[in-house]
Amino acid sequence: MRAMQCAAQPQSCHIARIVSTIENPSPSITMPAYESTLSALPNLHLTSKTTVLQHVMQGLTHMWSRGYIHGDLKPANIFVNQHHQGGGIRAVVADFGSATAIGHVQSSSKVSAGAYGDVNYL
Repeated sequence: MRAMQCAAQPQSCHIARIVSTIENPSPSITMPAYESTLSALPNLHLTSKTTVLQHVMQGLTHMWSRGYIHGDLKPANIFVNQHHQGGGIRAVVADFGSATAIGHVQSSSKVSAGAYGDVNYL
């Protein structure tokens, strides 16, 4: 399962943490609870949007440094806690089902056909 391979790498505080995995009857994961997704927060203040962008970039940089690309980054795959301990907003990158090792990305024809990621965000 790609999500487990990607999240099994040393953790970044801006990558959703996998708490446990279940293999039967089908592979699934358990993660900590988050207050919302970015898609449910369209009216964030500019300062919060800037912080979310920084956190997402830190999470993606961590993935890239471990040899993975996300493959389906969109607002619904960014989990947010607006009242994070210590104050302020915290965002993490989640949903690694389309994560792919760098060098194994599908061809652009498959991307444009919608076989990889979400065409609405490509």
